[in-house]
Amino acid sequence: MKKVVLIAQNEAKATEGAAHFTGLTVRKVYPGTKRFPRHFDAIVVYHNEPSETNLFKDEIEKFADAPVKVFLGKTAHD
Repeated sequence: MKKVVLIAQNEAKATEGAAHFTGLTVRKVYPGTKRFPRHFDAIVVYHNEPSETNLFKDEIEKFADAPVKVFLGKTAHD
């Protein structure tokens, strides 16, 4: 795995989440992003609370057909 798409609520959270993936190419996606990566090995949705994902639901849906997804948050949930 070398290329990761990281979806976050805003640019600051995307940068914070990208710091967890040193050594990998991380493409950050957040509301307002104009270009969306087409080639990647995994998708990570970075958030602090499960309810935050509603704020950037459109960005998540753009990658709905991707075979690999990970939700990374500070609290564990279903």
